[in-house]
Amino acid sequence: MNLRQEFPLLAQTNLTYLDSAATTQKPQTVLDEMDRAYRLCNANVHRSPHSLGREMTRRYEAARAEVAAFFGAGEGYQVVFTSGATDALNLAARSFLEGFGRPGQQVIVLLSEHHSNFVPWQQLCRRQGMALRVIPAGEDGRPDLEQLGKALTKKTCIVAAAHVTNTFGVENPVEEIIRLAHAQGVPVLLDGAQAAAHQPVDVQALGCDFYCVSSHKLYGPTGIGALIARKQWLESMPPVAFGGEMVERVAVEETRFAPLPARFEAGTPNFIGAVGFARALGWLEEQGMEQVARREQALTRLLWEEVRRIPGVVLPLERCPDAGILSFLLPPFSPYDVALLLDQQGVALREGLHCAHPLMQAMGLPQGTIRASLGIYNSEEDIERLCAALRRIASIL
Repeated sequence: MNLRQEFPLLAQTNLTYLDSAATTQKPQTVLDEMDRAYRLCNANVHRSPHSLGREMTRRYEAARAEVAAFFGAGEGYQVVFTSGATDALNLAARSFLEGFGRPGQQVIVLLSEHHSNFVPWQQLCRRQGMALRVIPAGEDGRPDLEQLGKALTKKTCIVAAAHVTNTFGVENPVEEIIRLAHAQGVPVLLDGAQAAAHQPVDVQALGCDFYCVSSHKLYGPTGIGALIARKQWLESMPPVAFGGEMVERVAVEETRFAPLPARFEAGTPNFIGAVGFARALGWLEEQGMEQVARREQALTRLLWEEVRRIPGVVLPLERCPDAGILSFLLPPFSPYDVALLLDQQGVALREGLHCAHPLMQAMGLPQGTIRASLGIYNSEEDIERLCAALRRIASIL
């Protein structure tokens, strides 16, 4: 599977792009689909009776159906479009805690969470007089399930966890987390931003209550994502953004909100982005997500094996990642310096704290790490190029 030529930015350069955990490159088919929508049927959705408006509305709702199908969201689930995973997480946190949170209750999160799935719960708990319980990670990077089991009580309102961490590519034991939480009647929210592009995801099979994704990490455009949630929760959760199209009737005395999903989609949505998002998911389905997962798992192991052989490289988490994200260090160089030196050699990756300050602090990594993250367009040659560049940097010592 060599798909590099389908991505215009990569096809026209020699760049080794290893920063897909931050954002993925876009295949030509996604760019073409968005261009066609702008050229042929650009009009606001759910509002205009003319043919352009009807056609754009059809495409927008077809995109919603594509997202639902891709993630196995059956009749019991609803897809709400958002501006991305961060917006989906904030929407879920604000609306759920406003609807169900009470002073004295607690929210459980994992220490390894991205700030988008940590800070909203932290801030809302403070505002509502609730407690935030943080479950630490063990030496393997996975959460301490014994502590989680003990933390789950009648006071627990919700559990929020990443499906795959953005720091070390650890796939959390989400099935067990869901089982433990549901045994206590507690719903579970999963941040799927780092999992969705790398493996098949079926929210109904997982049994989670909320699942959040971002298009730009799925080879689609920026500015669009989705909250996929059980209808039984959404129907009792209040809207948190107000404006056009999320209302059924407005009077001076009161407002009656529209049914799902409109009540959570205030204002003009990113309908062109939704079309691009759907095309990206369709393109991934054409590649076969099982095949994508197998290919990436093989590349991940190769990446781990080759990088750890380089003299001077330090792996804060010594085990092979579950997903295509490898974090490492090359002391005494700072992560920032290594990233700059790699960029000068045509290798693009990320360094720093990766929006996971609590985890990095707990691990004694004040400058964070260097992070290489794989995408569908990467190959063995990309790994060879990274390792050759790292050896040249190490030879300076």
